[in-house]
Amino acid sequence: MRLSHLLAALGRPVWLHHLVSFRAISKTTAAFVRPISLATKLPYSVIPPPTFGAFSYLDIFNCKYISNVLVSTASMSTKTRPTRAGAKRTFTTDEDSPPTRTTKKTKKSTNKKSSTKINDNSSTTSDGPWYTVFTKGDEQYTDYMKNEWGFEKRGDEAMFEKLSLEGAQAGLSWLTILRKREAYRTTFFNFDVDKVAAMTSQDVQDILATPNSVYTRNVVVKHRGKVEAVINNAKCIQQLRQEAKDSVKKRLDRSENFHGVFDEYLWSFVDNRPIVNGYWDGKNLSDCPSTSQESDAMSKALRKKGFKFVGATTCYSMMQAIGMVIDHPVDSPEYIEALKRLEQRPMGYQMRQDEKNSDP
Repeated sequence: MRLSHLLAALGRPVWLHHLVSFRAISKTTAAFVRPISLATKLPYSVIPPPTFGAFSYLDIFNCKYISNVLVSTASMSTKTRPTRAGAKRTFTTDEDSPPTRTTKKTKKSTNKKSSTKINDNSSTTSDGPWYTVFTKGDEQYTDYMKNEWGFEKRGDEAMFEKLSLEGAQAGLSWLTILRKREAYRTTFFNFDVDKVAAMTSQDVQDILATPNSVYTRNVVVKHRGKVEAVINNAKCIQQLRQEAKDSVKKRLDRSENFHGVFDEYLWSFVDNRPIVNGYWDGKNLSDCPSTSQESDAMSKALRKKGFKFVGATTCYSMMQAIGMVIDHPVDSPEYIEALKRLEQRPMGYQMRQDEKNSDP
């Protein structure tokens, strides 16, 4: 009988058999299979748990460890479990692992109208800031929304980092990427354009080959397309700089610094003046815009120049994060503070009262 059939008979997820290392259990196959077969007829509790390697099959069925790799846990804690010999072993769970599988199904967050993956019908009504509905008390996320999101950022490296992280978020939650931000900075040389552009296919392979045992916050999202996109986009930024240099070729007597070209290029899509959206009341997060005429134009232009993972939604999320667009609910404390900052800005800002009207 196939192991998957036995797992199914026990009512356990069939996909577990794909993760079991048969090398690890090949020497104890008899001790492993026989109790599972018996379990189809006898109560689960009376089957003595045989062990193999460091873990017993009870650990596998409780979704704790598979081939010495943590699969899922309930919370970050240290626990003990008796072995067959009566001794106790200690294991530590990983706070970034998904919660233990339960029978209750929860609705997945599918909001496409915001850079945060949250329910379209969620209300921002709460005792704290409007964004607590999706930060849910997470300290790092809350600090990011309070002190970074919507604040103006400038410089090629800052723009490159933000575009890369927003591209990496595609299909994932922003909290996942935020927790990996330091890993991205380490892996991609703090987003130094020239150093990243010099990375090779071997560097990509090394990133993708990072062992699963490495703490999840210390490794970037292992998606080949997203990793290669960061390197590709760095080369595109270099090309932008070269184009700017060629455009002033006649002025050979001047020393030009072209390391702000990418920053100026992106900010040119809003005429170097942040846009304040003064029409979102914050009652429903689904009403928060996910794209704009500017983000559509930016996405189209970047793609034409060879950039990857720069869809209109990704561009708009970046624009929100770096202060190109202010999308705090009107009259909220965050909205009022943003206006105070912008009033001190030498080049001013744009006020947009109608979602369909792009005129300031």
